[in-house]
Amino acid sequence: MSIRNLLIYSIVIIFPPVLGWYIVGANNWDLSIPFVYGMHDDVWQLLLTKGLIDNGWVLRNEYLGAPSVANWHYHAAAQTSAIHSVLMKLMSIFIVDPIKIQQYYYFLNFSLISFTSYVSCRLLKIATIFSIASGLIFSFITFRFNSIFFAYLSNYFMVPLAIVVVIWCSLGMFSQDSAGVEKQNLFQQLICVSIYKRFLLACLIIILMAISDGYYAFFTILLLGLSVLLVFLNKQNKKFIDLCVPLFFVMIILVTNFVMMSPIKSYKHANFDEFNPNGLPDSGLIKKPMEAEVYSSSIKLMLAPITSHRLEAVAEAGEKIVATSDAARKFPTIVPMVSLGTTTSILFIFTLMFLAVTRPSVAKDSLLSSSEMLRRIRVLSVLSLFVVLCSVSGGVGTIVALVFPTIRAYDRFPLFLIFLVLVTFSFWLTFRLSHETKNSKLTVALTVFITVFSIWDQTPNISYKPIDMPHIQRFISERAFIEKIESELNEGAMVYQYPFSQYLTDNKYYGWGAFSQMRAYLHSKKIRWSNGASKNSKVDLWHTALAKLTIEELVSDLILYGFEGVLIDRLVIKDDEFLDFKNAIKANFGLDVHSDLDAKMAFFNLPSVGFKLLLDDDFTQPSGIEILALTTMDFNRLPDYINPDALTVLLAEMGAGSAKKFSFEKYPQLFNLENYELANSKLDVVLDKVFLRGGVSCSSDTFNSSELNDKSITLRVENNSGIGWRLNSGQRPLTIGYHVYDVDSQLIEWDNGYRFLRPITVATNDSHAIKIDMEDLDLKVDGHDNYLLIFEMLQEGNFWFGVNPENKTCRVVIER
Repeated sequence: MSIRNLLIYSIVIIFPPVLGWYIVGANNWDLSIPFVYGMHDDVWQLLLTKGLIDNGWVLRNEYLGAPSVANWHYHAAAQTSAIHSVLMKLMSIFIVDPIKIQQYYYFLNFSLISFTSYVSCRLLKIATIFSIASGLIFSFITFRFNSIFFAYLSNYFMVPLAIVVVIWCSLGMFSQDSAGVEKQNLFQQLICVSIYKRFLLACLIIILMAISDGYYAFFTILLLGLSVLLVFLNKQNKKFIDLCVPLFFVMIILVTNFVMMSPIKSYKHANFDEFNPNGLPDSGLIKKPMEAEVYSSSIKLMLAPITSHRLEAVAEAGEKIVATSDAARKFPTIVPMVSLGTTTSILFIFTLMFLAVTRPSVAKDSLLSSSEMLRRIRVLSVLSLFVVLCSVSGGVGTIVALVFPTIRAYDRFPLFLIFLVLVTFSFWLTFRLSHETKNSKLTVALTVFITVFSIWDQTPNISYKPIDMPHIQRFISERAFIEKIESELNEGAMVYQYPFSQYLTDNKYYGWGAFSQMRAYLHSKKIRWSNGASKNSKVDLWHTALAKLTIEELVSDLILYGFEGVLIDRLVIKDDEFLDFKNAIKANFGLDVHSDLDAKMAFFNLPSVGFKLLLDDDFTQPSGIEILALTTMDFNRLPDYINPDALTVLLAEMGAGSAKKFSFEKYPQLFNLENYELANSKLDVVLDKVFLRGGVSCSSDTFNSSELNDKSITLRVENNSGIGWRLNSGQRPLTIGYHVYDVDSQLIEWDNGYRFLRPITVATNDSHAIKIDMEDLDLKVDGHDNYLLIFEMLQEGNFWFGVNPENKTCRVVIER
């Protein structure tokens, strides 16, 4: 390799990550700590990278969604960005920490983007000096810093190469390769084209583009479609082969995407109910055409200076421009996804002006004629204009979304525009300037100045230094806190995360689309965490039902199902709620909750009762029981639906070293399904009245009808059935209603539909106090000055408890 080439590749490959390292401030940073650590996509990306390293791939995570696993097939982004996962997987051979892997990969991409940009420019016959400048500018655009936390979107090294293929197609370059070769038909032409290096290289580029990112691949399809139209409208050199080649590349992208998506499609087919609850598509998983309008840009936003510009006045101007846009939007922009920067904005306007040029001049030693250069520059200008028309609000992209709404974020498309305008201007300079002028000291100096200015203009005025980032200490404290917990637990221990949150549901603690409830996994190696299961999966529905229980009921169930601890997220659980939680745990279980204010987390161990229940495949009921330690077996903690006598007999019959798991299918004498359904209100069948023993009682009271909206009454639910109840959580639940009688005990209204709806658990031979607001009863009793309310329990769709005369009811007098 010559000294000249060595210098070029040093500038293109080595210089960019070194400069990026300095701009980001990585020299002052521990790369085991993420640059961005919030609530949403930043944590999601870290979870994907750690899941990739821990599990081998991104679609399944054995450490989330306990007691099951997390299948992340709901979102295709990680799967369609496979090339990045493969590269990071290779990096894991040398780097252990997933967070370091993702962040080192970010810096590696300064080299990859600069190098592919340089190679792309050279493939387009652009002069070396301008190719270097374009590569450096494109690797330092604002998008890289706005999206620093992404392992996929911000690492767009395949975009320049894909644009080269689009340009080749738009210019009809593939038929030119085979010019002069005798061809008899289209098939022979295709065979001829297919053996040329340009075509084979283009095929490789298109395949790699198809697995680099779903959005960028789709944008490439749009540009290839435009290239077909450009060839079709070219009356002079139109050849049928040039119409076929870009369509062939589109087919390659679609086929590659189909192959990449096949695991997701297979999972969706096998788990239809997960994506179609109650037979209907989950609205939360469906992209809507209007979202393309939300995630669109505008010419104003593309041209606006970055809001973190190094010059305060310029940054303020950028903020004002964004504010004027947000004033007209229901969904604020916050930060434009792709900002062109000053240099590229000027070049964009320059590019559009080429559409009006009719006779451009070229250098005397130019390899292209004036007319050919005009044709090529106009093609580049049309491609740039098309990207703008797709990206803006109400543009072509939003029209496409009416038919194909899956792709919605057209505000990412200007990324292609930046490289196109760099190529257009560089291409014009290459053939406008003579060879001597291109290599003159003045040209080199001006190019260096514009490159330096562009990087300075596009990069933010702040770097990611520890003193500037408030999440640093919390992340370090979290890591220490989780490592301490992990050191005290068994390998593979299940830890419940409180509060439960489904990331595709509008949770009251985290909101919709949050992932920070899973961040504890980032710090652990062997713990299995409860959050993270895919929406509507069987274990997710189980967790959703579990989260509706009282603290006492929740912890009791967690102990039965083998969880070894509970992690409380103090980031969202406020002081008063945490104090109530802590006191309830101490009062009911005698357990101490240990809190770390810096980590914003708290934890307490759950006691082992010597056994754990095993759930069936549908997570609807226990399928068996596993004996963990016979010496510490607490038979008193066995739920009412498991026969302790039958279990004692089985244990006595089993010798040492025998299996300690008992399937209820194999040993039906252990499990009483009817008792289980009653205790959990998972009642799909009506109960015999023998189970309806108990009722409601209250102190005698009289209410004035004019004051009912301000009054409440306390009822006591009593269970005398010999089996625990769980009210209001099944298909045919146990619940409470009321009847209305006049003072002469004549029925006025039997049932107006009111039900007490809060889920509660009442153990056998126990009682539970509840409060009912009288205004909730919706009483409308006309023609009676005084009347009597009788509260009574019932099983919905079966019996009222009055079927057993000894059961109690609550009688309340209402007077006018």
